[in-house]
Amino acid sequence: MKLTDYVCSLTSSAITDRICDATERLWYSAPNVSEERAHALAEAAKRGVRVQVALDVREDNYRNGYGDIRALAILEKAGAEVYDAPHNLVSFLIADGIGYLLFPQSRIFAEEGQGMNAVRFGISARALLIAHFFPPQTADEIKALTDDLYTEAEDEAAAEREAAAAALGAPTPALPAPDPERVQEVEQALKRNPPLNPDLKRSLNVYTTKLQFVEIEFEGSNFAQIRIHLPPDALPIKDAEFRRRLETRLRLFDLTLSEEENEEAESVPPWLQPLQEIKDQLREIRRTYLTHIKSRKKTILQTKRKSEVVEKLNALQAKIDKVKEQLEALLMEAFLDARDDLKQRLIALLKESPPKRMIGMQGSLFERGLAWEADQILAKVQMPELHKLLDKLTLRWAFYDLTWEDFRNEDFIDELLNAKVIKKHSADELRQITSAYLARSHSSIYP
Repeated sequence: MKLTDYVCSLTSSAITDRICDATERLWYSAPNVSEERAHALAEAAKRGVRVQVALDVREDNYRNGYGDIRALAILEKAGAEVYDAPHNLVSFLIADGIGYLLFPQSRIFAEEGQGMNAVRFGISARALLIAHFFPPQTADEIKALTDDLYTEAEDEAAAEREAAAAALGAPTPALPAPDPERVQEVEQALKRNPPLNPDLKRSLNVYTTKLQFVEIEFEGSNFAQIRIHLPPDALPIKDAEFRRRLETRLRLFDLTLSEEENEEAESVPPWLQPLQEIKDQLREIRRTYLTHIKSRKKTILQTKRKSEVVEKLNALQAKIDKVKEQLEALLMEAFLDARDDLKQRLIALLKESPPKRMIGMQGSLFERGLAWEADQILAKVQMPELHKLLDKLTLRWAFYDLTWEDFRNEDFIDELLNAKVIKKHSADELRQITSAYLARSHSSIYP
């Protein structure tokens, strides 16, 4: 065996291949596990391989990019044996008789293929790791593992000694000293943008995991603002004042209510009531869960209530989808009513300023002429397409993490405090964290 068989780079796909090649036993230990790796381990369990997995099931690991909480359900459903190893940082994979120490990095901060990340180890180390993380519980298990230790140890030890002697006899070139120019580049980069002290960052993370920005938009629901486009050649009267007076009346739906009408719930048009209910429920979600932050021009949410908000938003989205199905016929009726109303408003304006060709007309002929002129104008008016109005009706939401820049803002901390999102001791702590970091970033360690 070559030296590179012992100290090597194992990509995610290479680790998956070793899992897929296992025929009898798999032991896997890590801070946590991704969905992709969980699926590979689950498939091994389904084909009869005994799979044992030790994970550190802590919130921080998931937030820091070391796995996915959904992976647990994948493993358990497949019949893998999953164990909780609190604060475990030892990562390894043993597939049948071959074991590797693994050195995973957070997916947030690093990509694959950045260098060596695995060390193959021998039978004695395998036995010790199994004994610590997955101690055998029956006499048969103990005997099987002990027999493997003694039957395989001699041959494997001989192979390892041979590989080590070959590697020492033909050493690779020594690692170079750090390049002074590269060191200087790094120093300058760190001077321009100092890294956050780990202790300060850890303290700040307490708050970034508790709060998030959230944006919620109910789009396409403001039918009162939909206007009708009037082509330049649509009017029989070339009069700027007439056009101005008409254009003030060219909203598709006249939803302006008097004070008396607003006091009565039934005054809302029937086709608009479902949308009004959705708006009211959305307003209640904002009032109950969100806090508007003027200094950031955003709203903020306590993450412990995020699941409740998402559940309610999903329910609202389902309601919107249902309303869109029911709304088409109601909207068509309202659309036709609005067109008839627009025609009557056109007739009223034309009566005040009739076209030249109507001068001299009287009685019913004049009335019919006004209706005809109004129809001619309406025929040229570009009316909105109903299905496009409904397609625009949607609820969108997104969550954003708070950043260091947010917490540097004194007004932001004051608003959190005044809105009772955080308590005074937390506000004081945040100010101390930011002050300590700013003092550090301007200290004399950078010439």
